[in-house]
Amino acid sequence: MKWIGIAVLLLALAACGGDEEPGPQPGELPFIPELAESVPAAKDMTMGSCALEEGAQTVEGRVTNSGSAAADYVITISWVDDALELRGKGVAVIEDLAPGESEDWSATGQVLDGATQCIPATFRGELEP
Repeated sequence: MKWIGIAVLLLALAACGGDEEPGPQPGELPFIPELAESVPAAKDMTMGSCALEEGAQTVEGRVTNSGSAAADYVITISWVDDALELRGKGVAVIEDLAPGESEDWSATGQVLDGATQCIPATFRGELEP
């Protein structure tokens, strides 16, 4: 629940505008699939370096299913500025990962100028049809 609160906070902060260049518009953001019975799974995910330069950026990592049943994973990477305003977003989806198994993932986002950090979020559940 804590991770969902953080994700909601980030989205709310991203919606707050200022005098700076606007962040990505809704049509420019990747689709984020919904998971049924979603649970935070940050401990299941590792990620490599995350470049902050303007343009297309890709983050790679690995996810390991620590659960007792096969699960789907949705991993999002949010590029934000110092005010936590969204500057880009990438999404990776891993389907039907067996317990104890691992799989590599990558998420690519179009990053706007001003990104200062990457914030990952990982959730495990069952993809909604």
